[in-house]
Amino acid sequence: MTTDIDKLREHVSDAVNRLKTWPKDQPIRLISNFDADGISSAAILVKALTREGYTYSISIIKQITKEYIRSLKNTGFNRIIIADMGSMVISEMNECLNDREIIILDHHQVEQNAVANQNISWINPHRIGVDGSKCISAAGVSYFFAEILNERNKDIAHMAIIGAIGDIQENNGFLGPNNYILEIAVLQNKLKVTKGLKFFGRQTRPLFKLLEYSRDPLIPGVSGNQSEVIRFLRMIGINPKKAFGWKKIIDLTQDEMKILTAAIIIKRKNEKHPENVFGNIYELVEETDGTLFKDAKEFSTLLNACGRTGKASVGVGALLGEKKAKIDAENVSKEYKKQIVKAINWVKENDDEMKKGTGYCIINAGKEINASIIGTVASILSKSDYFPKNTYVLSIADALDGTAKVSMRIAGDTPGVNLKEMAEALAIKFQGDAGGHHHAAGVIFDINKVKEFLDEAENLLIIKARELEVKEEEKTGNVEMNTIQEFS
Repeated sequence: MTTDIDKLREHVSDAVNRLKTWPKDQPIRLISNFDADGISSAAILVKALTREGYTYSISIIKQITKEYIRSLKNTGFNRIIIADMGSMVISEMNECLNDREIIILDHHQVEQNAVANQNISWINPHRIGVDGSKCISAAGVSYFFAEILNERNKDIAHMAIIGAIGDIQENNGFLGPNNYILEIAVLQNKLKVTKGLKFFGRQTRPLFKLLEYSRDPLIPGVSGNQSEVIRFLRMIGINPKKAFGWKKIIDLTQDEMKILTAAIIIKRKNEKHPENVFGNIYELVEETDGTLFKDAKEFSTLLNACGRTGKASVGVGALLGEKKAKIDAENVSKEYKKQIVKAINWVKENDDEMKKGTGYCIINAGKEINASIIGTVASILSKSDYFPKNTYVLSIADALDGTAKVSMRIAGDTPGVNLKEMAEALAIKFQGDAGGHHHAAGVIFDINKVKEFLDEAENLLIIKARELEVKEEEKTGNVEMNTIQEFS
């Protein structure tokens, strides 16, 4: 029986075979996306190419647009590798770059009916029936490429897991190819996986801040209230302070962890699943405790910070273990957090100015929020309790290059929603570029068309929100009918 792993190996081998024909003394143009997955992909490819003796020039960009593809025509690079992008601009590559050899290592939805020229090795799990939105990220595809190229590259499998986490593909474990990569990383003694309270910031946040910011799991009466957190901890006999400074969760003894866990579950007794407080913890074995690099989830967030502040190369260096890059990355993280807090506060302070309707909200930030972080702000707000479940969140900000950047999210883990499809429909109407996944998508278009775009987007959101509302009503009706039948 052919597995997804087998199918991927066969699929990726085409790109590896193409690379092996490329002369090592002629530089490769390596292009990747600026998010955690794209930066992880870039680091994997840098390591793999360096080990084989290839030379390269690396570019980390926000999005691969049709204009960017055309600009590559004027470069002196005859060989190009594109990671975490490219599957929606195959037609442009066929037209503009038919005299270049290209390798694409992507996992996003593919351009409909597109067929790549013979000079392009187009690797994308969706093309072979493997779900690239859940089972493997671009970093995972890049890892398969690296492993097939040279088995020695198994020692960088952990980078692919960081990329997959950054792409929200971890849900108390991994599926299919991602899980295979995880097993390799564990066997290589690069990652350690344990079960524990699923809080973000275990390695770096003071315990009281960890609990204050916690939304998954939510601690009723405690989350979001610092004074209540302190009182809660003291009530269960845990001193939030240590000899110097504040305790982190990693400072707690086993007995304290048991007490804390039991107390949280009791606080959650009225929740649907009060015991749902545990998750997988992924720690990088070779990293130092108490740093941003120890926990894979914190590392992936750090990479996002680097990319969205224009310091993607720092993120690549940090993944590759460069000491200076790690120091720079920590400084980037601090500045990034300040930007995010400022942006979220702006949204909350201007809540009355937002265009809202039943099941949707449009955040028009203009120049108030940096376009590179507007998606992060939308994600944070959609995952918090700021918006009701099933609310479509469309955020838009002005970019510096004469375009407007749109990010689309939905509050709650709502099945059956396809934001990518909505983004593509808007992009086509306004001659823009769309990208993303079912639950996180975006559009870039001409800034002079913002008013018309928002009018069209609002109409679409009204329709989609109503469709979702009807589905929820039908679902509730079915549940009620089943209940009646059970007791009749």
